[in-house]
Amino acid sequence: MLPQPESEKEALDGYEAFVDEYCKFVETYSNTDAGDLVSMMSDYNDMIQKELEWAQKLEVLQ
Repeated sequence: MLPQPESEKEALDGYEAFVDEYCKFVETYSNTDAGDLVSMMSDYNDMIQKELEWAQKLEVLQ
Protein backbone atom coordinates (compact mmCIF):
# COMPACT_ATOMS: atom_id res chain seq x y z
CA MET A 1 0.00 0.00 0.00
CA LEU A 2 1.26 3.44 -0.93
CA PRO A 3 1.60 6.11 1.74
CA GLN A 4 -1.34 8.46 1.41
CA PRO A 5 -1.11 12.25 1.51
CA GLU A 6 -2.29 13.73 4.79
CA SER A 7 -4.28 16.51 3.14
CA GLU A 8 -5.53 17.69 -0.21
CA LYS A 9 -2.90 20.45 -0.22
CA GLU A 10 -0.12 17.93 0.40
CA ALA A 11 -1.47 15.76 -2.41
CA LEU A 12 -1.73 18.65 -4.86
CA ASP A 13 1.76 19.94 -3.96
CA GLY A 14 3.21 16.48 -4.54
CA TYR A 15 1.33 16.04 -7.79
CA GLU A 16 2.51 19.45 -8.97
CA ALA A 17 6.10 18.37 -8.32
CA PHE A 18 5.47 15.20 -10.36
CA VAL A 19 4.04 17.22 -13.27
CA ASP A 20 7.06 19.55 -13.14
CA GLU A 21 9.34 16.50 -13.31
CA TYR A 22 7.37 15.11 -16.25
CA CYS A 23 7.59 18.43 -18.12
CA LYS A 24 11.37 18.42 -17.65
CA PHE A 25 11.45 14.85 -18.98
CA VAL A 26 9.51 15.86 -22.10
CA GLU A 27 11.70 18.91 -22.63
CA THR A 28 14.90 16.90 -22.20
CA TYR A 29 13.90 14.22 -24.67
CA SER A 30 11.96 16.28 -27.21
CA ASN A 31 15.07 16.62 -29.40
CA THR A 32 16.84 13.43 -28.41
CA ASP A 33 19.16 11.52 -30.71
CA ALA A 34 18.32 7.97 -31.68
CA GLY A 35 21.24 6.77 -29.55
CA ASP A 36 19.56 8.13 -26.42
CA LEU A 37 16.32 6.22 -26.93
CA VAL A 38 17.34 3.36 -24.63
CA SER A 39 18.03 5.81 -21.82
CA MET A 40 14.79 7.61 -22.59
CA MET A 41 12.75 4.40 -22.36
CA SER A 42 14.16 3.67 -18.92
CA ASP A 43 13.28 7.18 -17.75
CA TYR A 44 9.84 6.91 -19.40
CA ASN A 45 9.13 3.67 -17.55
CA ASP A 46 10.02 5.42 -14.29
CA MET A 47 7.65 8.28 -15.12
CA ILE A 48 4.82 5.87 -15.94
CA GLN A 49 5.32 4.10 -12.61
CA LYS A 50 5.18 7.42 -10.77
CA GLU A 51 2.03 8.39 -12.67
CA LEU A 52 0.34 5.13 -11.65
CA GLU A 53 1.30 5.72 -8.02
CA TRP A 54 -0.14 9.24 -8.15
CA ALA A 55 -3.34 7.99 -9.72
CA GLN A 56 -3.76 5.61 -6.77
CA LYS A 57 -3.00 8.34 -4.22
CA LEU A 58 -5.40 10.84 -5.77
CA GLU A 59 -8.16 8.26 -6.16
CA VAL A 60 -8.35 7.98 -2.39
CA LEU A 61 -9.04 11.71 -2.09
CA GLN A 62 -12.12 11.59 -4.31
